[in-house]
Amino acid sequence: FNMDLDESTMCLVVFAGICCEVVPCQSLGVRTVARLEVAKKYEIKEEFMHSLCMECCCCYCSTWQVQNEIILKEGLKYGCAKLVKDENPKAVTPAQTEMQR
Repeated sequence: FNMDLDESTMCLVVFAGICCEVVPCQSLGVRTVARLEVAKKYEIKEEFMHSLCMECCCCYCSTWQVQNEIILKEGLKYGCAKLVKDENPKAVTPAQTEMQR
């Protein structure tokens, strides 16, 4: 799944895929692929069936899990209505082999 789109265009494609359901379970597929792309970017071992089951059982938990993983890997923290780089390098966790559960 590599469409070679810039970041803002990819964001719109994923948003449209989740919100504008054309075929049944379309958003499930989009969220699963997005989860796998995040896992690939951060070199996290994640199987397709695991991602699919996580999305099927609790899509909200899965989305928060992915968001948390990105925040940890990028060294971010919550600012005023946005994410900002964490100035404290101790706050960044070491590399992991699988997503936190």
